[in-house]
Amino acid sequence: MHFLDLFCALASDPCVNVRIQLSESIAKTYIYLQNEPRVNETVQRLQVDSCRDVKGPVASIKIETETLSSGVDIELFVRGMLD
Repeated sequence: MHFLDLFCALASDPCVNVRIQLSESIAKTYIYLQNEPRVNETVQRLQVDSCRDVKGPVASIKIETETLSSGVDIELFVRGMLD
């Protein structure tokens, strides 16, 4: 299974703290992941989460209606998470 599959699957985690951390991580690294359809689907899911603390970090992310499928630069992604 690809890293992004596992990463995005956390949006369904029953623990709200996991979803909050996912939302914060995506908000910090979205610039590197914005062309990845799975991430955009996850952002949309987090934006309608029942918990406002999950919605908050990703609330301002605007998703283009047409998302191009392209590779993700994992090195840039990880570096962004560590900042």
